[in-house]
Amino acid sequence: MSKTLAGHTIRFYQELEKRAKKDENGYPVFEGHTTKVFAHLGISTSWHSQIMRILQDSQSIEVIRRGTANGPSVLVLWDEPSEERIYEFDLTRPDNLATMVERLERRVNALESGRLRESGLDIPQAMANHESRISQLESFKQERETNAKAAQQNRNQNGNQT
Repeated sequence: MSKTLAGHTIRFYQELEKRAKKDENGYPVFEGHTTKVFAHLGISTSWHSQIMRILQDSQSIEVIRRGTANGPSVLVLWDEPSEERIYEFDLTRPDNLATMVERLERRVNALESGRLRESGLDIPQAMANHESRISQLESFKQERETNAKAAQQNRNQNGNQT
């Protein structure tokens, strides 16, 4: 990653922060067209995807809604990135494999803990809970179907005996 890209990323985040408004929880939220911010800063839009990826990977921002030509983006701004943090999350740097694996593990752990922090939801636990409830419902359904078949057979047998 170049120093230019890191500099553009930091400047872009700072401009988003200036334009952001606090939401009901006190978090800064930017709502607008990110490409217009790029134009305001004189940064080529060819950097857009890389800068947005870096900001998301480093957990500096969270994209709530991706903008379109007719609709604005909505971004929660978590923390201004530093060059250090940007480089930490840059997996394109040539490093030895052990360093790469270590950085990737830190990145995954940061993403997982960030999701728990942001939502207050333990996703693996919620999935296990859902699986358990689905299994119970399937068992209940199967039991009802078995009972309905048995009742129908009883009715048929009673009807044949008369």
